[in-house]
Amino acid sequence: TLGVVLSLGLLAPAAAQKVYSVRPQRVDEPLGRVSAPGDVLNMSIEQKWQNAVWRDTIRTTYLRHNAAGRPLERLIENRSGTGWSVRQRRRFTYDAQNRLTHDTLFSSLGNPLLAFRYTYNVAGKRDSMFSKSRFLGTWEDARRDITYYDANGRILRLLEQNNNTLGGGPAVWVNYSQTLYTTDAQGRILTDEYQDTDPQTGAFLPNNLLEFSYFPNDSVRIARSLLWNAATSSYDIIQGRDRHVYNLAGYRDSMYVEPYDASTGTYGLDNVRTYQYDTRWNRIGELRQLGTSLSTLTNLSRWQYTYTILGTAEEIVAAKSLTLAPNPTSGPVELRYELKTAAPVRVEVLDLLGRRAAAPTTGGPQAAGAHSLSLDARALTPGLYLVRLTAGAQTRQVKLVVQ
Repeated sequence: TLGVVLSLGLLAPAAAQKVYSVRPQRVDEPLGRVSAPGDVLNMSIEQKWQNAVWRDTIRTTYLRHNAAGRPLERLIENRSGTGWSVRQRRRFTYDAQNRLTHDTLFSSLGNPLLAFRYTYNVAGKRDSMFSKSRFLGTWEDARRDITYYDANGRILRLLEQNNNTLGGGPAVWVNYSQTLYTTDAQGRILTDEYQDTDPQTGAFLPNNLLEFSYFPNDSVRIARSLLWNAATSSYDIIQGRDRHVYNLAGYRDSMYVEPYDASTGTYGLDNVRTYQYDTRWNRIGELRQLGTSLSTLTNLSRWQYTYTILGTAEEIVAAKSLTLAPNPTSGPVELRYELKTAAPVRVEVLDLLGRRAAAPTTGGPQAAGAHSLSLDARALTPGLYLVRLTAGAQTRQVKLVVQ
């Protein structure tokens, strides 16, 4: 289905992770994450919605971590009756910069099956991946990926090759596919073209094109998928789009997979993913629902995450820097504050019951340092209010008296 094919996802915010195309996406989602700095992800549980009840299906446990909180060993289990059965185990190693260098997959019986090795260029960007498979006790080269960048470190090309040698011997690498990228001055991907190879000639053949568009402050990202039309020699078959929506902290909030209806020239809806976070912006939940409209969504699956909180809460808004002047006031008032680190900012005016008394003001990402924001109290009924400033994961508030 299109919902499976479009695995990239088009709307959303929230610390990063990756997804929407007709093939595995190889570029890290820039605004997605799972755990906050210093915190450790211990477990995730995937559940399916069956007979109006959430039922466990897959459990992932992170058994060991290094000093930086990176996972060293991961166990994946399937739900089996009233218990769990081992599905696979993975072990990871890192270099001195905590970059992943080796990733080994083991069977449920503990036998190594696949091994991945990663290398990085002088700028610290991943430039290759080599995989080996184990058959009858012997390791053989299986696949390699080579990533190319321009002089500014922006991605240009990903080349995927398979080993054409069977039964041992030196590897003979043959092209399997390539992905070509264009980026803007900020390094954001604008197009992502996937090409597979002609089995007879080995030439690269156009297959699928992703076109990315971005909204102010990266609050929304849209990826449109187009298929190659051999009859017209162009990418003119619109497959659909993903809309990723991001919250004020810059983390993914929701993702909408929208198939394209050529007969009407409009986008519909296939499925929606929404994400939940704790106060430290650890991702604690993910819900996937199916439906052709937001009013007809039905549950499909969800993921729940648990953590060990090791980090300390980061102070973003400097203590005692949040002030209002003049206060009391019956007209314009200036809110002043100081950010110790760069962060997205949101300002709300609330009454004493916590109800929003004025439209929120979004300042978008702001640099560290002193800032000011003008507010207008003339539309407010005389009384006591709270002005709440949210910067990243931190919230501070100050009282406002309107005369």
